Amino acid sequence: MIFISVLLVVWFVLWLMSAIHTKDVLQLFVAWMETFDDNEDDGIDKLIEKSEDRKVYHLSCRHCNHLWWSVEPNVNYCPNCGKKRNM
Repeated sequence: MIFISVLLVVWFVLWLMSAIHTKDVLQLFVAWMETFDDNEDDGIDKLIEKSEDRKVYHLSCRHCNHLWWSVEPNVNYCPNCGKKRNM
């Protein structure tokens, strides 16, 4: 009888630990999913509408590592730091 009681206690502790671990994993997954924002692409759509050839370019700055979207393929200055962009 004591053996069954010990087994039940061990089973309950293992079940409780797995439930806590599952809860933590689910909270991590929900937090990760909340980082995806559907509104990020809205800015790109507005740029495409403004563009004459319907092309949008993804540019970066070598000085400050700033990334941005532009309808112009050759931008001389970074909008973030103002330094000249080397192509």
